[in-house]
Amino acid sequence: MSKRWPTSNTFAQTGPSRRCSKRVFTSIGRRRKLAAFIALFAFASAGAPARAQTTPLPATTPTPAPFLVAQPVSFTLTVGGTRDVKILGASGALSAQLSSPIAQVNVDQSTIHVIGAQLGSATLHVSDQAGASVDVQVRVGLPAGTIPATLSLTVTGSPAEPAFLVRQIQGALDRVIRPTLVAGGSIAYGPLGHDPQPLQPDGVATIAVPVTVAGSEDTATVTGIVTVSVTNMALAAVPPSVLFYDDDPEYVSGLGVLFRGTVTPERSARLYYYHDDLNLPKDVAIVITSAGDSQVQLIDVGGGPDLDVMSVGHLVSKVFMQAEPRNEGIVTNVSPAAPFVLRNTMMLAGELVAGAVDVRVVGGAPVTVSVIAYPAGDDWHKYMAGFAAPDGHDRHGTFDLGGFGIQALAYSAGGPDATYTYGTRDTSPRNIDTTDAGRDFGDYGVIHRVTFDINNPGNTPQTIYLYEKPLGGVVRSTFIVDGQVKELGCVRVPQRYQIMAYTMPPQQQAASTVITMTEGGSNYPLEIGMTATAPLPTVPPQSAPDGCFPKPTPSPGPVPSNTPSEEPSPSSSP
Repeated sequence: MSKRWPTSNTFAQTGPSRRCSKRVFTSIGRRRKLAAFIALFAFASAGAPARAQTTPLPATTPTPAPFLVAQPVSFTLTVGGTRDVKILGASGALSAQLSSPIAQVNVDQSTIHVIGAQLGSATLHVSDQAGASVDVQVRVGLPAGTIPATLSLTVTGSPAEPAFLVRQIQGALDRVIRPTLVAGGSIAYGPLGHDPQPLQPDGVATIAVPVTVAGSEDTATVTGIVTVSVTNMALAAVPPSVLFYDDDPEYVSGLGVLFRGTVTPERSARLYYYHDDLNLPKDVAIVITSAGDSQVQLIDVGGGPDLDVMSVGHLVSKVFMQAEPRNEGIVTNVSPAAPFVLRNTMMLAGELVAGAVDVRVVGGAPVTVSVIAYPAGDDWHKYMAGFAAPDGHDRHGTFDLGGFGIQALAYSAGGPDATYTYGTRDTSPRNIDTTDAGRDFGDYGVIHRVTFDINNPGNTPQTIYLYEKPLGGVVRSTFIVDGQVKELGCVRVPQRYQIMAYTMPPQQQAASTVITMTEGGSNYPLEIGMTATAPLPTVPPQSAPDGCFPKPTPSPGPVPSNTPSEEPSPSSSP
């Protein structure tokens, strides 16, 4: 609906009074009358009285309250331990007060020195002359663990290589520090000041190792530098004569001894263990005890805990094959009052631990090697008497290693292939106990040494190939060929894959030695050999159709509900 323009008569009727309106219009001039009509028009168009415009006051920013910054704002220290708190943004001198006398507090310009006095917690209130302040939460608790100042370690090796030395030093520190850990504590090692050098027999080295034992909310983190003195004992290598094979039970559900064997001065042994946790977290310990005073050499490589069983088995075999020929081990004393815990590892449900250990009595009484499973954090001593129930697969026993896995093969360029197959049921190691049903199908824990005597009788150079061929399913392999480490990825299809190639000059002879060890998590048998026919140069990706774990092909149609289930795949364990 449109609006009508107002007139003077209309205005006169709507004003305060008729007389007043008329007097206004007769007293003002024409120009001012026009201005009044314009104002009246604006009033009618807006439909509301015009508002007076006001100029806003300039905005004001409130002055922030003064504050301080503390670094850190919360920490735990030990009784007698010290911690410095840096204060930033202070104006003038600082003052500091604790809500409870659990520590001594000293102010040094912008730093507050706190010294633990008694167990407890308190609030440290820090303020400056301008009134700014900050609160810091302080706790005085038990140390997360104890770090020794010094440590002595005796090793063997010809020589003892740097990577081996670092691994054994950290292992020795673990054995000393771990029993002192308070719940929630963890050990970490900092970088060495310099990489250790190869240590020759009869050599001595001193290595400084930074160590941190991290605490929880209620325990104090401790740090230190341990001076480790390492002596390389000159000791001739003696290969083990028996194998202790411990893979029964593979999936550990019970508690107690998983395997036990005795090592005498006359008969050294290799322990190969492989265990997967089935349910609640468990600790697995390798414990060496003696009824008398003994000195033992241990060549030890452990793997896990890890969910990837093939990676654990691969690591153990790869590292052990490099350590064992160099005789890289440690030497320790064992007595009735001082058993030696070589390894103590917690595994969660589904995780695997595995390892290989050569045990040799250098002097004194025989020793007993026990593998024990017990509740995580409990005392292993309580579980030395009982045995955990086996799983019925009979993957256990004491086996004769004398001469087993040592083979020499002749190969002539242009002639038939030379092949060697290992990990078969027909050629597995012999169980020493004829009444024991245990078997080592797959040769787990065995090192195979194969020497190929190569001859090129022709008048031209010949290229020949060393290959592997899986015969039992999914497998990974490591080979040490004439001192060179050759790793092959995961394969499963029975095809030949190249390990390395040789060029043989005419009218020449040579020998090539291949060292290998079956790997936990892989499946056997496996064939290796020499041939003049080029094998596949590389292994396929894991997800390829011929890889270890090919991706399933989508079904073209619905699967009937009554389709029989597939046969289980080959076991991925020893």
